[in-house]
Amino acid sequence: MAGVAPPPGTIIPPPFDWSTRHANPWFTQSGVQKIKEKSAPVLGFELDKFQAECPARILDGQDVFCIHRTGAGKSTLISVPVIVREGTISVVVAPTNFLQRDMVASMQKKNISCIAVNSETLNEAALASPPRDLWAEAKTGVHRIIFI
Repeated sequence: MAGVAPPPGTIIPPPFDWSTRHANPWFTQSGVQKIKEKSAPVLGFELDKFQAECPARILDGQDVFCIHRTGAGKSTLISVPVIVREGTISVVVAPTNFLQRDMVASMQKKNISCIAVNSETLNEAALASPPRDLWAEAKTGVHRIIFI
């Protein structure tokens, strides 16, 4: 299949310059506050402490391992970096196709462009009219979150 061109006006973000993370760190009192302020209008609620601090560390290039109870809002950690920093694209490894679909639906309700790429969605896309190449589409940068 031929590559998919991004829609007119789509700006494909340049590779992220990791050296900037030291100049403007997110894991500071002002950085965490900025995360809360930028996220609230999109998400419709104010972030808990861990929901703002974990993305701050992610945005600073640190690895984060978050363990919390079911329903605490861990999935919010996926969306916050793409909300607060323009040009951020997140790749999320989800263990099941069902979870991928559920997360895509949740993100789309918040107007966050995302895509799930798995055996089911690849099959559906190939049979669509016109056919879609999901991998090529993901490479364009039009989707802010890619679930695999």
